[in-house]
Amino acid sequence: MKSKILKNMDWGVLICTILLVTIGLIALFSTTRSSNYDAFIKQLTWFRNKYSFFISCNIY
Repeated sequence: MKSKILKNMDWGVLICTILLVTIGLIALFSTTRSSNYDAFIKQLTWFRNKYSFFISCNIY
């Protein structure tokens, strides 16, 4: 089962998504340094939730 999940994963899309989100989070982190990082924490929370959803959709 685990081999099937890894074999069916669209690795190109996954890597590009993680790369773009990381660049966006770095940019957001650098712009919210003077505040208390509310926007950065909110965006990080959304990414974590959507990434979990993406992985669960690929498993089932």
